[in-house]
Amino acid sequence: MEEKKLLFRGHLFFGNFFVETLFLGILTIGICAQFKAAAAETLFDPQKVREISWTEQGKTIRLKWKNDSWSSPGAPKDFKPDSWNIHRRLVLLSQASGLTPVDLKNPPTGSLVFVTSKDIQTGQQAHQIEGQFNQEGFQWTSGPHKSQGYLFSNHPEIADLFDEGLKSISLHEITQCHPDKVNRLEFAGKAGWALTKKKTQWVLTQEQKENPARPAVVANFLKLLCDVSVDHFFPSKSTIPQGANEVLEVYEGEKKITLSSTADQNFIFGDAPVFTSKNLVEALKESVDDFKDPSLEVGRVALDPSKSKNERILAIRAMKDSKSPEGIPALKALVDEKTEIDLYRYEAVDALAAIGTKEAFKIIADRLGEVGRSGFELRLARALALGMGHNFVSDEKTPEPRRRAEVQDLLSYYRQKGAGK
Repeated sequence: MEEKKLLFRGHLFFGNFFVETLFLGILTIGICAQFKAAAAETLFDPQKVREISWTEQGKTIRLKWKNDSWSSPGAPKDFKPDSWNIHRRLVLLSQASGLTPVDLKNPPTGSLVFVTSKDIQTGQQAHQIEGQFNQEGFQWTSGPHKSQGYLFSNHPEIADLFDEGLKSISLHEITQCHPDKVNRLEFAGKAGWALTKKKTQWVLTQEQKENPARPAVVANFLKLLCDVSVDHFFPSKSTIPQGANEVLEVYEGEKKITLSSTADQNFIFGDAPVFTSKNLVEALKESVDDFKDPSLEVGRVALDPSKSKNERILAIRAMKDSKSPEGIPALKALVDEKTEIDLYRYEAVDALAAIGTKEAFKIIADRLGEVGRSGFELRLARALALGMGHNFVSDEKTPEPRRRAEVQDLLSYYRQKGAGK
């Protein structure tokens, strides 16, 4: 009896297995058929497009696929092809599903031409397909779906492909200035203030008073300002929008570049079209106090023995964070102090290394040549070695002859190569 049950279960198992396998086979064939059907519903293969001509408002950008990237021969210098946005447009426009007969009532404002390569495997010849568009929609003007297309009111995802004009296939960046060439920034508003570069130092001027500016904050601001990351372009708006206010004047010598903004944070910068940029919005939140160098003020706190230990340490670290040469005199006084208390000296050495100028490293090297075997000596040596990219392996347990030789070798290397910028 048990043998018959086992035999029945075996037949049932293999029977189910056969049915499931047959079902999976049919399902796979069905999926393959769907993929083939989907492939047949495309106007062209996006992967085989080798040339694109995009014309709008009388201006044409020609793109060529070469060496696995898009190039734009003859395009303006500020035009840099954006491979992702180009591919996205090719994929969406290659789909035949959703196409309907379209009658554009107004004249076209632009056109597109896609040229595909010859398929060596199938022998399919290279072919060209053309289309045109305006504010109403897009329409194919050649190929098997000629006169069909999309009305933008019914297909916002297609309308989005054309909303930014020629800028839509360019990297979303604006370069209107060069950080190394900018010598003055004038901020508009009731509390107008300015940043001016005097030789190598930035100075903040407000109400006719001058204060040193924080170099790292100015450098970061110029990086965001001169190479703006754009979220969206509005190519139809090439003039200052109504209600826009001047935010900033950027000077490169005598050349002035103006940045203006509307209440809803649409920007126009120099000769670039109107755009939005979250990065620029954040950069412009920097206040006068953010730019003001605290080094002179906190330097006095760091040297004041009447201040608490915590206050003095925080003051030294503020100079470290600002990376301003204005803090060097106070830090030098701390490093040169004749004391057995290393707490402030250690922090001062770290701050000088962070500032990283030639003057800062000279203070470290000079002091290293004066002190004897101590933890302070190791702190100085390691900071100097790191600044030069030089090895220094001695520690508290290293025998004196070997450690002394390594310190002298480090100082000799410094005298030959130098350190700092």
